[in-house]
Amino acid sequence: MSEGDVIKELPFTYVLLSDHTVVASFCIKPYEKDTAYATRIAVHPDYQGAGIGKAICTWLKGYEQPVYLDCWNGNEKLKSFYKENGGHIIGVFPEADYEICVFCF
Repeated sequence: MSEGDVIKELPFTYVLLSDHTVVASFCIKPYEKDTAYATRIAVHPDYQGAGIGKAICTWLKGYEQPVYLDCWNGNEKLKSFYKENGGHIIGVFPEADYEICVFCF
């Protein structure tokens, strides 16, 4: 399977490359009317701390419509990161045995 085939199979997935190496990826799917939802945000461990996550957040802020994302409410480090990089907390919502914190960019 070629890289082009994978891209075709994942229409909502964005891949960030550096010198032909995948350094990060994330998905954005249409959500409700005029909004989108970001999921599966991941930065390769070798590239963490290099500003890639911040660049993704900046990109989300400039997206054509509001973008929502969530994380486990107990993840204070990630919640702080999202807040420092332009995310606004919409609320905390219960799941079966934990809570999620929802942000809007």
